[in-house]
Amino acid sequence: MSGFGEVAAALSLTIQVFDGCIKGFVLLSEAQGLGSRADILTCQLEWEHYRLSKWASIVGLFEEPPLLRVPDAELVEHTLATLNQLLTDMSALKETYGLDISVSEEEYEEINAPKRKLSRLISRARPDFVNDTAKVYSRRNNAWKKLWWGAVDADKFRLFLQDVRYFNKRLESLLYPLDHNSNSKIFDDTMRSIVSQDSDRTMFEALSEPLKSVSKAIAASARLKQAGLLLDVITTSAGIDAQWSKNYNSSYPSVKTRTRNTTKAARDIRKSMQQISGGEGHKNIEVFREVASYYEKPIILEWKYLEASTESKMKYRVANVATFLAGMEDPSFHSLRCIGYSKGSMNRYAYLFELPKPDMDALSMKTLSNLLHTPSLRPSLNNRLSVGLALAETVLQLHTTGWLHKDIRPENVLLFNHNSGSETWQTYLGGYHFARADNPLETTEDPFSREFSELYRHPASLGQDRPSYRKQFDLYSLGCIMIELALWESLPAILWRHLGQKMLAEAYQNCNGQPMSEDDLARRKPVLLEYRNSLMIEESATSILAEIDFLLGAKYRKAVNECLRYELDDGDDYDDSLEVQERTVTMLTTLCNSI
Repeated sequence: MSGFGEVAAALSLTIQVFDGCIKGFVLLSEAQGLGSRADILTCQLEWEHYRLSKWASIVGLFEEPPLLRVPDAELVEHTLATLNQLLTDMSALKETYGLDISVSEEEYEEINAPKRKLSRLISRARPDFVNDTAKVYSRRNNAWKKLWWGAVDADKFRLFLQDVRYFNKRLESLLYPLDHNSNSKIFDDTMRSIVSQDSDRTMFEALSEPLKSVSKAIAASARLKQAGLLLDVITTSAGIDAQWSKNYNSSYPSVKTRTRNTTKAARDIRKSMQQISGGEGHKNIEVFREVASYYEKPIILEWKYLEASTESKMKYRVANVATFLAGMEDPSFHSLRCIGYSKGSMNRYAYLFELPKPDMDALSMKTLSNLLHTPSLRPSLNNRLSVGLALAETVLQLHTTGWLHKDIRPENVLLFNHNSGSETWQTYLGGYHFARADNPLETTEDPFSREFSELYRHPASLGQDRPSYRKQFDLYSLGCIMIELALWESLPAILWRHLGQKMLAEAYQNCNGQPMSEDDLARRKPVLLEYRNSLMIEESATSILAEIDFLLGAKYRKAVNECLRYELDDGDDYDDSLEVQERTVTMLTTLCNSI
């Protein structure tokens, strides 16, 4: 046989063995009779099925004609053969793992849409998953007969899963380095989509093992979301299937229990005002953020006012938000550590935050708004991009966890300079006063109007007939700040400058084209709001986007444009805002690493 023929024969054998692995995954995950732990165990098996399917896609097994782009084809074939035997040898399953399974006479007529929840979530994020499985089924040489579980020991099933994971991991280790990175990125994106879409505690228990194979940031989001579910801060998803609903509701706490959970969390994290000194916000409604002391240690207080008519209800949200903020320990959240909350007078509540470092001077804290209005400050592009990256990562993490910020603006972007002579800033997102779980049934609070805050809010979020707040609104606010970072100028000033260039503001002509003061701009806020949308999405040679393109390039401009997308996809159940955020984070990371 010629060398070419040998290669073709080896590839044909590899495809045959791979198809056997996929068949094994499908039959085992769809088998009936696994018992009360079926959802958790089969979900973990389905994730391994997905891992193998994506590996095959990357190496070329689903291409026409099929390819095998790996450095060691012989070792890949051997690993696949071992995995195939592990998944399809019923006698070995019983002998090695004590898993009793029988073959029925009922055949699969076709591969339909996935029945189990994890497969549905994966397919929503990666539609090719079902298509690739169907492709394997279409080239079968014999019938796929349904299986039935007999006696199954959950611990022994976990040992079986452990071995399956080992061989999948071994196959992934045999990828070329670039393919390995691509494979990891796909898994991260898929898992982030699953975590953000699902609100089922049983599902998160099932994801405990798969989460170990993705980035630490996504795993941190999942843990925080799971903690919110335990406190009933995040409600369960409405579209879960009947079996999952049955399993979940059987352990879902009663209203009394949920109230007790929230009350206990509030009691654990609430601080007495008597322990706080140096602040004025508890008696001055104008104070929004201030430096104070807690047990003689410097802290930052962020104040929130509750209407008397809603305080009895909304005070529990304050406790829940404080509990949520206290759990944001992973660096990817870029938020100051919350140590609790306290109640002042006049229905005022404060969130207490530690400084990034115990020995840091709290007075070194600046906001992005402060810096944008410092004429002598000309920060490097690296510094500006690092601020944008920190904010984009934080918003992505918040949304993955199932929370909305609702007040992203430069006054809530906190910057610390660790060394007085250094230009490097450490960036944190603050201002969680109106944050809430991403649930349309949640009581919503309209953020107070502060200076130009409306300019940073999505047009659809303004007015009496506004829809429920959503991720896209936070994304719009992020896009506004990305404009400021690119041009290093406040958004009101940018809008007014471009408005004057279009000769649409008569008042601008009267001031002879000179830069306007903040007071002058504030008086013209209605004009800026009226023309804001057209100015920010215009694509002429003299537009804001064109200026960004000139200074930072087409990729940054595209990311800004995606964040500022005006239309709402109310007719589409699929929310692609996370995908936009992932692309934005990737773009900013690339720019930061290359400059």
